[in-house]
Amino acid sequence: MNPEDKKEFIQIFNEGFEKIILPQIVSINARLDGIDIRLDRIEEKLDDHGDRLTKIEVRQENHSHRLGRIEGKLDAVVDEQDRQSVEISALKDKPA
Repeated sequence: MNPEDKKEFIQIFNEGFEKIILPQIVSINARLDGIDIRLDRIEEKLDDHGDRLTKIEVRQENHSHRLGRIEGKLDAVVDEQDRQSVEISALKDKPA
């Protein structure tokens, strides 16, 4: 291959690269940028959901604690009613 043919070959290659390959690379980069933007939005939404989930878990723990206290109080009331029932039965059975 003589120098002129080499030069012409290189020029044709460069033109083809500029017209075909570079636009594809630019297009791919643009798509990747779009994907990055969407991923950032998804991450933000996931962070928001994570924050909300944490708040819900805290509220659930508070409700569980309150429910435990209420159940304890109800158990005490039931125990007192049972005790009173036994006392009333004893009074009824006692001769006057």
